[in-house]
Amino acid sequence: MISGSIPGAISGLQNLQILNLSQNKLVGGIPDSLGSLISLTDLDLSQNNLFGLIPRSLESLHYLEFINLSHNSLEGEIPSGGPFKNFTAQSFMFNKALCGNARLQVPACSKVKKKGSNANIFFIKCILPIMVSIILVVFCVFFLVKRRRKNGGDTNEGTLSALPTARMISYYELSQATNGFDESNLLVRGNFGSVFKGLLSNGMVVAVKVFNLDLELGSKSFSVECKAMRNLRHRNLMKII
Repeated sequence: MISGSIPGAISGLQNLQILNLSQNKLVGGIPDSLGSLISLTDLDLSQNNLFGLIPRSLESLHYLEFINLSHNSLEGEIPSGGPFKNFTAQSFMFNKALCGNARLQVPACSKVKKKGSNANIFFIKCILPIMVSIILVVFCVFFLVKRRRKNGGDTNEGTLSALPTARMISYYELSQATNGFDESNLLVRGNFGSVFKGLLSNGMVVAVKVFNLDLELGSKSFSVECKAMRNLRHRNLMKII
């Protein structure tokens, strides 16, 4: 539950070898002064709210063997010099807009779009797809309700009785089902999050949607989808748990 920013004065700890500040509520950027921790071998800043660039001063940490900057909002180029030559994609996954070497499973920096996108591009890429999706869902609801009334609802009643009852699923169970949200189980990555394939302990195959919490629209959009789809029954529609 540690909050605030990482103090620059931490650079005075010249003999510090392991620094683990993961799973807290730290904000701000990674200070350049971390490059002065010449004895550092392990650095874990994952699962915070850090943003900005990864400082190139970390390339000078010759003894650094492990780094984890995943699950933040970092952007820009991943340094490639010094110890960064040996790090893998797991060290940088689930960030905002990192770029760099293809082996790190990020886009090349020349292809990353700049932050200053205008309102029209934002509308076309973010708002418009949501509006179209909502319209399609509403149309499908109207069509299926009308069809159900016409057919007397017999078919849907039989389908309803065959559905599994809703139950709570813990984060731990989802993590186990997806092998820790491993990239090998990644089905698709979109503007609002990622979808992983998972296998629950009872043998049920599920699709797990992980939101990008920096985008409020993603959560709202999925809530609208759930409200509509939980009232629909069709063999080609995913059942919502």
